[in-house]
Amino acid sequence: MRIGIVIFTALTVSLISAPRPSPSNQKSPNPAQSKTQTNTQPSESSKKSLAPPAYSPSKEKPSANTTDQNGKAVTPTPNERAIRIVSYPPRSAGETIALWCTVLLTIAAVIGIVVAVCTLRNIGKQTRATVIAAKATQRSARATQISAEATRDSVELQKTLKRQWVNLEKWNISGENIQSGKSTTTIRLFFDVVNPTDMPLTLKHIEIFKDGGTKILSPNKPLAPTKSHSVYFEINLSEQETACYFNNWLRLHIFGTIAFRDNFGERRNQIFGHVCAGGATGFEFSEFEGWLNTEEDDEYDG
Repeated sequence: MRIGIVIFTALTVSLISAPRPSPSNQKSPNPAQSKTQTNTQPSESSKKSLAPPAYSPSKEKPSANTTDQNGKAVTPTPNERAIRIVSYPPRSAGETIALWCTVLLTIAAVIGIVVAVCTLRNIGKQTRATVIAAKATQRSARATQISAEATRDSVELQKTLKRQWVNLEKWNISGENIQSGKSTTTIRLFFDVVNPTDMPLTLKHIEIFKDGGTKILSPNKPLAPTKSHSVYFEINLSEQETACYFNNWLRLHIFGTIAFRDNFGERRNQIFGHVCAGGATGFEFSEFEGWLNTEEDDEYDG
């Protein structure tokens, strides 16, 4: 911008301060006067006075230092005379108008250059600001992504550390103590589902399998930490199982699954298996040895 102003000032000063012709050294020709002088016959005395001066070779000596463009010495002829320019020719109105038009166009060009430079600078500033904002947005998005990943990892860690399960306690079987002459009988299986963790869960359903048959309960009940829910199932014994029952050598294998929703909202299935040995006078219960729950079974298979 400063360079444009300097160029404009220099052009304006050089154009306006050009040398103009001096009136004292300029003589305007008079056509009428020259015509009168041409038609008038000069007198004898005027002829003598107007006679051209005789050329004297001794008075006018050529300059020894006169050279041409190639540096060679040039000897002037007798008819050559030195000419000294004392002023510039007068400037016409058209030339003045052209001069001022040139000045105005120069001013407009300088102003255009200054405006263009300022515009380019503003565009450059805006571009840099946009780039900085885009980088800041990218960094913010990256930080948000890292934070989300950290939160997800933290939740997964909490799920691992706060993994929930249920325990089956207070197993019991009740039935007829004396055989009534029937070939079959029905017994009732009782146990409590306990939440041993420090977070609540929701008990969805309980399913047991025996001799190809299935029995399902759907309590859909929330269990607070350390709280329990009592369930029971009726089991019909066959004739052989009924005889073993009254002779106290009945052996039942109870398998089943318990489905619950943990505190993180995920559904979990836990498999259980128990051996019930006894009869009409009482039973002994033991967990099935080598039994794996669903998640442990998946890890073992993998």
